[in-house]
Order: sequence, then C-alpha cells, then structure tokens
Amino acid sequence: MIFLEEKCNADELKKLRESIEAGVNLVHKIRELELSTDQTKKIYSLKEVIDEVSRGYDVKVTVDGDTKILANEGIFNVFENLIGNAVKHGGATEVKITITENRKITVRLEDNGKGIPAEVIEKIFERGFTTGKGSGLGLYIVKKLIESYGGEIRLR
Repeated sequence: MIFLEEKCNADELKKLRESIEAGVNLVHKIRELELSTDQTKKIYSLKEVIDEVSRGYDVKVTVDGDTKILANEGIFNVFENLIGNAVKHGGATEVKITITENRKITVRLEDNGKGIPAEVIEKIFERGFTTGKGSGLGLYIVKKLIESYGGEIRLR
C-alpha cells in the first residue's frame, strides 16, 4: 500500500480502496447467498442468535421473548443484515426485537432510526435494489433465507 500511496494521488487511492471494499463486500454477500442453499439445519435460539450478532454493533439491542427455530447458519446473516441496515442506513442507536409465538413465530424489529422512505418499500427486498453504494443483495438474501425456513418477511 505504501507504493500505491507514493504513485497515486489521493482521489485515485480513495477510489481503489472503495473498489477493494466493494469487492470484499460482494464476496461476503455471495457467501450469504450460498448459506441460503445449505440444507444442513439445526435448532437455534433466536434470542441467542440476536444477542451474538448484536455484540458486533455499537447500538442498544433489546430482545423481548425467545423461541427455537430450525435453520442453517444463515440465520445469523438475517439479523446481521437487519441490524446493520438499521444502523448504517437508518442511523439507529437503539433496536428493539420482539419475538412471539402463537401458531406461528413472529419477529418484529423496530428501531429509532429515520425509517425507510415510502417510495422504496415495495422494492426493498428485490435483488439488486440499493439506495446507496451497496450490492443490493443484503435484504434480498434475508428474504431468501427466511423463505427457506418456511417464513416470510414484510414491512409495516
């Protein structure tokens, strides 16, 4: 990197770093998509999954309730994407997740961020849709993972 810093101007170096970061992020997203096809499932406590994921974020995450779910390791990516988007795109400092179980499991995520603009709500889970520099795969992968567990995701 020192050689590049000597040979490139600041703008070129910034663009190079952004391209490398985008490539690394894309590899991570492809790995997440690969996880959605992994048929190896086991029982996870949703609260434990969320607690583990939330340690990676500097926000207050509270979880009310718990249940067990049959899933693959992609379940961690579901909550990494949801909490990560609340923080990165919504500016959230607090995330509240409520888990209830009647005849079906309901997981409700609320945050104190700026919310999702009404004009993108219909497109938010579409493959390739993005409002920024991302790949547009994160919430698409979340949707596919949840569907692979027999569930659905929607915004209210």
